[in-house]
Parts: sequence; C-alpha cells; structure tokens
Amino acid sequence: MTVRFYDASDDTLIGLDDDVISGERAYTSWNGLSPLTTYNWYTKVDDGEYTTQSDTWSFTTGEDNNVPFEPINPIPINDATGVNLNPTLSVEVNDPDDDSLNIHFYDASDDSLIGTDYSVPSGSRAYIGWFNLEPLTMYSWYAIADDGEYLTQSNTWSFITLPDPNNNPPNAPTITGKTSGKPGIEYSYTFNSVDPDGNDIVYCIQWGDGTGEICIGPYPSGEDVTASHVFEEEGSYTIRAKAEDTNEAESPWGELEVIMPRNKLAHNLLFLRILERFSNTFSILRFLLGM
Repeated sequence: MTVRFYDASDDTLIGLDDDVISGERAYTSWNGLSPLTTYNWYTKVDDGEYTTQSDTWSFTTGEDNNVPFEPINPIPINDATGVNLNPTLSVEVNDPDDDSLNIHFYDASDDSLIGTDYSVPSGSRAYIGWFNLEPLTMYSWYAIADDGEYLTQSNTWSFITLPDPNNNPPNAPTITGKTSGKPGIEYSYTFNSVDPDGNDIVYCIQWGDGTGEICIGPYPSGEDVTASHVFEEEGSYTIRAKAEDTNEAESPWGELEVIMPRNKLAHNLLFLRILERFSNTFSILRFLLGM
C-alpha cells in the first residue's frame, strides 16, 4: 500500500511511504515546523484500487531548542600543578535558550563518568568532586552539557596532583672523595643519601666551578653513587649535592670543600725559566755585591 500524509490546514501533501505491508507502520517526516504551534494532519491509504482517509489528528510543538554551548573556564585550570588529592572540578556552563543543564564530568583516560551536577542554571558553574587521586600523577578530564535533547562536549583539560603529604624527604647526601688534587685531572666522588620511606633517589650535583648542575638517577635509597669531574683551574671549590625522591621531596644540601693548588712542578719550571732568561743580570748583581 501507499500511505500519503497531508497537512489538514490546506490539504497539502507532507510526504508518502510506498510499499507499506498490511499490519505495519508507515512513516514520513514533517520538517520546518514552528515552536509552540498546533498542527493538524491526516493520511490516505491507497491499495491501488481503493483509497481510505483517516481521521484528522492534532499535536502542538514544543519550544524551539538550541544546542548548549560547550563548558568553559575549568577549575583546576588546564595544566595546573600541585592540585590536591581530592579536587573539586568545576566548569562554567551556558545555554542559548537559558535551559537548565545537567553537566556530566568524565575521566578522559577511559571516558568513565566521574559524576553529574544536575539542573545547573545557564550562566553559572557546575561542580563535582573527584576523590582519592594518586600523588604526583597527571589526570585529564572533560565535561558534557546536557539540555535533555542535545549534548555538547568541552575541551579536554589536565592537571598534576600534589606530592604525597605523608612523604618524607631524603637525608642530606654525604660526599666523599679527594679534597685536594691537581687541575686538569679527573677525580671521582661518591654520593649517598637515605630516604626514610625507601623511595628511589635522584642526585643533583653542583661542582662549584661554574659548570652548572647535573642530575643523575634515580638510584636505590642508601646506594653509593659515583660521579666524576675535572677541575680545570686551580682554586678552592665547594661540591654541593641534594637528593630528591620519586615524590619530589628534596633533601638539604650536602657539601664537600676541595682545593686544586697550582702544580709544584709548574712552579719550579717557571722559576727555572726566569733564572735562565735573566742569567746575565744575576751574574752582574753578584759582581756588584762582591758575591
């Protein structure tokens, strides 16, 4: 059968559905209607020989609905650091029709639902708590605004949580090695720090000669760690080192004073060269002084 759908206000054809089997439903779409308006319609069924018209039915459309704006202005802000382990997530939400919105918050790592803030007025903020996060961990999240008909997803934002508040810093490193030597010679120094929580340790070392800082590791707590360095010039230097555990807790600085005096051989060679250069002058001085 062919089923034709008509606008009862002027008997214009809305659309038709061909080859409809008896006992099944016929369908068509009626587009471009106005909000809050009553419409009347009817159908005619044609089996190729006879045509039968239905009753006339009515319906009233609802308000015209627009898609919500995407949630913005996240708290914590994007790329925030030092966020507590039980943060409250928040976004600003707006709807062009001033509809109240349900705001769904999601963990972006697996798209799991963190929670929903219901019936949030347009132009205000939505909130949800995210509990028992891990310390020093990056988390990503997003929000979806839902007006009951349309969904709008926000950007994805990230933050890094605080270190473990119960974490203890390592002890100040001990530094052992030669405390005097010659410039231009490589010397090895041993560093050791113990972390009360047994965390691995990174050592950050300053040689005191303007060559900057190096960080090495991580190494197990309490393990001797060796690093080598060449002091290119004579002088006194302070080697400094601090230990940082895997939760970013830092120790005080450990220090070792070292001296790189001028090479004695270099002193002697310089003196001999002076004597050689001024040997005639030295002989004259001896003659004048009656030596």
